[in-house]
Amino acid sequence: MRVSEQAANVIRWVDRLLVTRAKQGHYIMGNKKRGRCCLAIGCDELGVSYDSDDVSNAKLAEITGLISQWGDTNGGYLPSLIYLNDQEDLTFREIGKNIIKTAHLRFRPGVAKIVQKHYGGDEK
Repeated sequence: MRVSEQAANVIRWVDRLLVTRAKQGHYIMGNKKRGRCCLAIGCDELGVSYDSDDVSNAKLAEITGLISQWGDTNGGYLPSLIYLNDQEDLTFREIGKNIIKTAHLRFRPGVAKIVQKHYGGDEK
C-alpha cells in the first residue's frame, strides 16, 4: 500500500476519533454494546474486520503505517495507544489529538509527514 493511501487512512481514523460519540471500551477491541477501544474505531472506520476479544489488529497497522499494531512509539518513548485508551483513560478525542502530535513517533516517516501537514503540525 502506498504511503499516501496509508496517510489518508490515518486521517480518516483520526477524524473519526475527534468527533465520535461511540461508547469507549477498555482492554479489548470490543463492540458497540460493550464499547470499543481506539483501535476498533479505526478498524470500523476503515472497514477492517476484527474479533471483539482481540487487543490489537495487525491489518489496521498495515493499512495505516503504524510502527506496531499496539500503537507503540518508535523507541518506546511514549505510551502506546492501547495504554492511553486502557490505563490513562484518555477520551477518543484526546487520543486523536495525541496521534496528531506524536505521528512522527507512531507511524512510518512518510505517513507521519503527510498526517502532520494535514493537521497543520510540525513536519518532523
